[in-house]
Amino acid sequence: MAALAAGACWPSTAPAAALDEALNKLPERCGLPSHSVGLYARVVGQAQPLVAINAEQPFQMASTAKLVTSMAALDVLGPEFRWRTAAYLDGELRDGTLWGDLWLVARLAVAQAWARVGGRLTGAVVEQAVGPRAPQLFAVHQSERLPALLREINKTSDNLAARHLMLAMSPGFPKQAATLPAAQRRMQQWLAQQGLARGDIEVDSGSGLSRQERAKPRALAALLERFAYHPQGMALLSSLPLAGVDGTMQHRLRGGAAQGQAYLKTGTLMDTRALAGYIKTRSGHVVVVTALINHPQADRATGQMDGCIEWLARYA
Repeated sequence: MAALAAGACWPSTAPAAALDEALNKLPERCGLPSHSVGLYARVVGQAQPLVAINAEQPFQMASTAKLVTSMAALDVLGPEFRWRTAAYLDGELRDGTLWGDLWLVARLAVAQAWARVGGRLTGAVVEQAVGPRAPQLFAVHQSERLPALLREINKTSDNLAARHLMLAMSPGFPKQAATLPAAQRRMQQWLAQQGLARGDIEVDSGSGLSRQERAKPRALAALLERFAYHPQGMALLSSLPLAGVDGTMQHRLRGGAAQGQAYLKTGTLMDTRALAGYIKTRSGHVVVVTALINHPQADRATGQMDGCIEWLARYA
């Protein structure tokens, strides 16, 4: 197994004084330049980090950006938030047949959403920002509450849903149309309220696909630690892939101390590999960890990143 194979080259014992030294060898173990690796880990509630490699250098987050979107949404929108899809009739409904137009006000391009569930449309689909002047409300469908939406987003790393969640943070939404610039401004305000400085974390679309979405390892770990004490902290935790169990971590870190104990959001771009989240260690601690690697050969680091998580789960 990749994680255990990677862990085989890590020391098998861990005196407390040697823990930091062992973790600081991650760039060397990956065979990558030291500047391409960012790693920060700290026991929740303790001041000193276990390890800090390039902790103040911004790295591309890839899909670990969804963590930031998730935390901001739980705080700004609240756990009762739902997406609403409203259906309006612009015509006469007779014997189950609408003689006119059906208007759907929703977060998705309707034709694509219909096709994804196996439907087929033979009529014309027109997408526009506003509907008819005096439509007749026919029905409203509400999604599950935000914690369930986050499980869908984070377990499977759903980029489109994460982007729409980011847009939902636009002030005035849904009564006012959501715009990305408005959502970005709201996100920056929220990050500042968390005590982060400009440049600590930059969020563009909210999904991690944008290369402008960057974070300093220390800053992302600090945000995760703050949320460990948040009233909605468990909603975030339960949305994350569980090592060796489900989501994008289902086939990683099986058979070791981290299996079922590490709640980690993964991130992957062509030149980025990332992990961030929480580890419940054998000693009873909770560790926040951020590992961000930016390099054309970042894929070489996956096994060693897993080895680092296993090391923390066993010895921190």
